[in-house]
Amino acid sequence: MKVLATIGRLGLLALLGGCGVFGRAAEESPAQGDAAARATADGSELRTGERTLLQDYQALLEERGTLRDDLAETSGELERQRGRAEAAERDRDRERSVRIAAETEADRLGARVRELEAKVLAMGIEGARREQELLQLRIQVLEDELATLQPAEATLRAAPPGPGDGGGR
Repeated sequence: MKVLATIGRLGLLALLGGCGVFGRAAEESPAQGDAAARATADGSELRTGERTLLQDYQALLEERGTLRDDLAETSGELERQRGRAEAAERDRDRERSVRIAAETEADRLGARVRELEAKVLAMGIEGARREQELLQLRIQVLEDELATLQPAEATLRAAPPGPGDGGGR
C-alpha cells in the first residue's frame, strides 16, 4: 500500500513538472502567462506550491527510508527462513538416509530369518526322516523277535503235554 502511495506521489511530481509548475510551459496562453506572472509577483501561490512540493518530497524521502528499512527487515527474515528451510531439508535428508539404512538392515535381517527358518525346517525334516528310520528299525527288530517266537510257540503247541505239565486227569 505504501508503494502505491509512493508511486502516486512520484506521478504527481512528474505531472506538476510537466504542467509547468516548475516553469512556464511552451503552450501557455497569454492569459495564463499573465496569471502566472501575477502569482509570481505576489509570491504566495507559487511559494505555497513549492512548500507543498517540498513537503511531499520530504515525505517521499522519509517513506523511501522506511521502505528501505522494511526491505532490509524483510530480506533478513527471508534469509532466516531460507536457513530454516535448508536446515529442515538437511534433517529430512538425514532422516531419509537413516530410514533407508534401517530398511536395508531390516531386509537383511528378514533374509537371515528366512534362511534360519529354512534350516530349522530342513533339520525338522531330517529329524522326522531319522525318527522314521528308527521306527522302521524297531519294527524290523520286533518282527524278527516275533518270527523267532512264533516257531517256538508253534512247537510248543504241537508237543503233547508232558507228565509234569499238569495235563493228567
